[in-house]
Amino acid sequence: NSIEVSGVARAYLAGVIMTVLLGIFAWKRLIQKNSGNLVKFPFDELWATCKSLLVVAIVERALLPWAPILLLGIWVSAEEVGVFGAATRVSLLVGFILVSINSVLVPRYAELYAKEDFVALAMIVKRASLLSTIFAIPICIIIFLQTEKIMLLFGESFVLGSNILIILTIGQLVNVFCGSVGYLLIISGFQELYRNITMASALLQMLLVVILAPILGGLGAALASSITLIGLNLVAMIGVYQKLGIGSIFGIRGPNEY
Repeated sequence: NSIEVSGVARAYLAGVIMTVLLGIFAWKRLIQKNSGNLVKFPFDELWATCKSLLVVAIVERALLPWAPILLLGIWVSAEEVGVFGAATRVSLLVGFILVSINSVLVPRYAELYAKEDFVALAMIVKRASLLSTIFAIPICIIIFLQTEKIMLLFGESFVLGSNILIILTIGQLVNVFCGSVGYLLIISGFQELYRNITMASALLQMLLVVILAPILGGLGAALASSITLIGLNLVAMIGVYQKLGIGSIFGIRGPNEY
């Protein structure tokens, strides 16, 4: 009921606030500990980099995952929108594997790029993408084999979203398989290129939703989301190959790996 839902919302808010407070506390301790080593960084230079990353964050964390839900409400019932939203959240579990690995390895990527050690960089990137895929495949298999039972956890009416979940999961699996291509472009100074890729992907997704959702409903929105996510990662992977001269997956070797 509404009381239970509001309780979950309050618990989530409390968790976010606690995380922010702990982060501020840890940051202040770090600053105090290293206050003698701090160097002022020009704000103009910082903003020149961050403005592209701000666009990337808005597109990747807001538009790409949630815009289809908002647009879908124009053509289908609230119940079908809810089914699509539940399937979206389940499929994101696959992508969290790559998020976790990125949080650990991105600083290492930046270090190796600064040293121009492209051979070591490519090897770590390839191993990370392989490891992510190995962990993601069992989750995907469970989703593919038990799709109806998983959607049934949200309610009997959510079983209708089984095909939606399968399509969204395929998109997330390709995302994991391609590896940390977005971060590689960012740490190597090609954040504007990645910004353009993500913006084009968002526009493509909205166009596909407008075309497919009126015809196929939630299934059309799922196709639009997965096609966009797959396209974004493939284009970014090509960008990594062309700009850094390395491949992000085993089987593809760039000129800087020899």
